[in-house]
Amino acid sequence: MNLKKRLFVLVLLSILFLNVFSQESKNITMNLNQCIEYAKEHNLTVKKAKLSYEQSQVGVYEAKQSLYPDLSFGSGQNLSYYNEKQSPALDKLSYTGSYGLNSSVTLYNGGRLRKNILQSQKQEEISKLEIKNVENQITVAIIQYYIEILFASESVNIQDAILKLSEQQLKRSDALLKAGSISKADYAQLESQNVSYRYQLVQAKNSLQKTKLDLKQLLELTDDIEIVIPKISDEDVVAPLQSLNDIYKNSYNGFISITNSKNNIEISKLSKSIAKGGYYPTISLNAGLNTGHNSQSTLNLMNQLKSGFFESLGLNISVPIYSRGQNKSNVKKAEISIQQSEVELALAEKDAWKIIETLYLEAINNQNSFVAAKAKVKAQETSYQLVEEKFNLGMKNTIELMTERNNLLIAQQEMLQSKFQEIMSKQLMLFYQYQPLDLKY
Repeated sequence: MNLKKRLFVLVLLSILFLNVFSQESKNITMNLNQCIEYAKEHNLTVKKAKLSYEQSQVGVYEAKQSLYPDLSFGSGQNLSYYNEKQSPALDKLSYTGSYGLNSSVTLYNGGRLRKNILQSQKQEEISKLEIKNVENQITVAIIQYYIEILFASESVNIQDAILKLSEQQLKRSDALLKAGSISKADYAQLESQNVSYRYQLVQAKNSLQKTKLDLKQLLELTDDIEIVIPKISDEDVVAPLQSLNDIYKNSYNGFISITNSKNNIEISKLSKSIAKGGYYPTISLNAGLNTGHNSQSTLNLMNQLKSGFFESLGLNISVPIYSRGQNKSNVKKAEISIQQSEVELALAEKDAWKIIETLYLEAINNQNSFVAAKAKVKAQETSYQLVEEKFNLGMKNTIELMTERNNLLIAQQEMLQSKFQEIMSKQLMLFYQYQPLDLKY
């Protein structure tokens, strides 16, 4: 190989190495809390909620500015043409200009301006809480996906272990077949079950990748993600829970739907006060500075502006006498809105109780299921070992061996499912109480 070829091979290997390194560097490793914080910063739904909050802040600014006087400058410039026969003493073309600085302010309108400010501030608070609400929804989804990934990872391990067990048994069965201890039909059944276990392992891996993809999409990630596997002991699973009432009490103020329902009641009450303000008069003050000039005048421009200058100050009062029932309708609508908001609060409290009670009962049931499933796995392992020993001695047939192995796999899956469902329920209850998640790494 000449020097040029060696250099070409070296460059090619370097490029391949850099590509592999860049691909490996794209893998992101996160634990549960890191996933949650990343989603809060990058999720598009959260960003959308933040923009809505910024809009509500502008609404508060506008409401506050309505208390102050406005100020505007106006000017009019006009050209006029006169027929010489009609106005022989005037120029054919005339030019006039006017200039004015005007201001007005509302002094009184039944308190509606200040109540509009309070209403806008409540809307701002709701928009800010909506950011938290979206973050909470995403956090709940991340907890669920994260625990599902843990479950799927353990499922892969179980499927892999049962496949290896099946392959070991298949090798021993091959020796038994050659020795004439089992028939070809028995061996074929064991071989078929081994293929089935291999397929189940592929399905378990596919399920794991699918759940990882769901988590990536929620995090707005394009790179591959690897999650940190926490150390969850059996003691963590069966650890006692707080009482249901204490959990609900601690989580009550954490439900954004409850807080926003209370805010909506306040907004509806303010709407009623604003509607009642329609019965009161509106008092406003206006002032102006105006001047002008005309090309037909014999005075020069500055003298015209000076002589034409005038000031104005006015107080306007508007007293509602008959509004065709509009004020009455507005008050009635606001009263209905108050009642609707109170019903929404009751529904929000009901939903919150349902969520907490469901999680609590699921945690209790899964703890009991885990204890029972763990005992079942232990008994099934012993049973399988005995059947396997008897099968190797020719005392048990293939069907009995396969049945025991499947029973062991089912028992392991049941224990795994109850374990991670209990962990999920417990983590969600901690989250709703705004307590730190307690997965140990």
